[in-house]
Amino acid sequence: MTTLKEIISESENQTLEIGRQFASVLNPGDVVALIGDLGTGKTIFVKGIVAGLGFNPENVFSASFVLVQEYKAEIPVYHIDLYRLDYQEVLELDWDSYLDDEHIVLIEWAEKVKELLEFDFKIHIEFENKNRKITIWGARDVSIGH
Repeated sequence: MTTLKEIISESENQTLEIGRQFASVLNPGDVVALIGDLGTGKTIFVKGIVAGLGFNPENVFSASFVLVQEYKAEIPVYHIDLYRLDYQEVLELDWDSYLDDEHIVLIEWAEKVKELLEFDFKIHIEFENKNRKITIWGARDVSIGH
């Protein structure tokens, strides 16, 4: 991964908009890692991505208790949240059923699968004072943000 983009988000709405813009660079089959502490905005970023793909973001929730949500967007999306899984449980997931050439796969807490999967993009969201710093690494150019 070589492309690097850093963006400062000053609000939840800005994080949503950055995610919406990021959706424009995604293709079917892409796997996106979302990494950051609890409460940094990973799920908000996911809402923005699916909004950018034509799906109502109001219908996107943290997948922590369901583990996997599928959204029937213009490009279908699997939203996987590994927060409550330990490493053995992560290994037991049927990854082959989610990784295909039709879906975009968005994985929150993706650091738990960094040895198992290859990512097309890695999004790191961190607190920076009262704002969020969103850092994007990827295999393709990411021309988004302000």
